Amino acid sequence: MKKSRQWAHIASIPKNQREELRVTLENYNGYNLVSQRVWFEHDEYEMRPGKQGLVLQVRCLSELIEALQKAKQEAEQLGLLERE
Repeated sequence: MKKSRQWAHIASIPKNQREELRVTLENYNGYNLVSQRVWFEHDEYEMRPGKQGLVLQVRCLSELIEALQKAKQEAEQLGLLERE
């Protein structure tokens, strides 16, 4: 039985010269997911998904955003990130 997958690319965030973090929304076997996966440059013309990443059900997205906002605030307070 073939697994069905639909997805929408939301953003790409450069990690370094050869890698980027891609954020996608996916539906995999009836599960709505948000995926953050590191893609790497396989050769000059092709990017491939790596093993590094995180996949959560979309229902966890608000909690993830809240946690990332708290991490940003803490990083700003510690001087690790300039305040906007």
